[in-house]
Amino acid sequence: MPSLLIDTTRQASFNQYLAGALWLLNVIALLLLLARMRTILDVWLAVTVFMSLPDFSLAFFYSGLRFSLGWYAARSYTLIGSCMLLVVLLVETAMLYARFASAIILQRRERANRLMSVDEATAAIAHEIRQPLAAITLNCEAMLRSLERAAHDPEELREGLTDTIDDGKRASDIVASVRALFKSTTHQRTMVDINRLVRQVLRMVENDLQVQGVSVSTEFQEDVPEILADPTQLQQVVLNLIKNAIEAMATSPGTERALRVVTTNNTTSTVSLIVQDCGPGITPKSENHIFHPFFTTKSSGMGLGLSISRRIIEDHGGDLRLAETTSTGCTFEIILPSVATR
Repeated sequence: MPSLLIDTTRQASFNQYLAGALWLLNVIALLLLLARMRTILDVWLAVTVFMSLPDFSLAFFYSGLRFSLGWYAARSYTLIGSCMLLVVLLVETAMLYARFASAIILQRRERANRLMSVDEATAAIAHEIRQPLAAITLNCEAMLRSLERAAHDPEELREGLTDTIDDGKRASDIVASVRALFKSTTHQRTMVDINRLVRQVLRMVENDLQVQGVSVSTEFQEDVPEILADPTQLQQVVLNLIKNAIEAMATSPGTERALRVVTTNNTTSTVSLIVQDCGPGITPKSENHIFHPFFTTKSSGMGLGLSISRRIIEDHGGDLRLAETTSTGCTFEIILPSVATR
């Protein structure tokens, strides 16, 4: 075996040669790691090798004499460098496990959101399709009563069949539009006249307005620009707001039942639609939750109408908000960008 010490304080020159050989070997290893550098393990191996280079340099140049300044410097650097490297490795390991745990949590949350989207889509279709199905049922009942009469009017039957076909097509369009709402694909949109669309919706609920004794006042601004939208989805939003207003006023007997619908062209190049009712209003406790999925103030509601409506409007680059609520009614406002701003 080679001699490592000459006496109690002096080291043999073999130690310096060994330190120089190890320094050269570490330099070669560092260059190879830097050239490869494919994984995080390569990075930390390179850091470890780099940290050892000053130690071998001190051992080669200044540690020939034991208990000298260079000897103590080499040992101090080894202790401090090793401790620092160990602490950094522990911190990095803890951060790595934290990121791993966060990734697992995000993955589980994404999976839960996907399941929720499926539930929302299913419930949304069930919620929105009830209206055209109810209209189909009413038309069929009316035609049956007409057939039971001795002298039935063929024109009345033809009109009822036409309405039934239209309601069936609308139900199909609703299913397609709700399915498209929960997909990331681009929707088919056309130029829509908001005034004309609101008039169509008011014709759809004309029977409900008469049964509930609701009077309607409209204020349509004539120079409102067209908007780029999915007409079926936008129609469902307006229909949902008006139906909610009718149902709200139906729960308040003895009060004046008046519905006010206003369209305006704001100075900010946006189109605004206001639906105002004379119902009991929304309590402050429920005001912050009415747009949340599955939250409802109605005993038979599903809590999806306003949630889906807001999602549709936001998907069109607009906003649906509760503009005002008091004990004498609510005011909802839809704001959509006009074609000039797109």
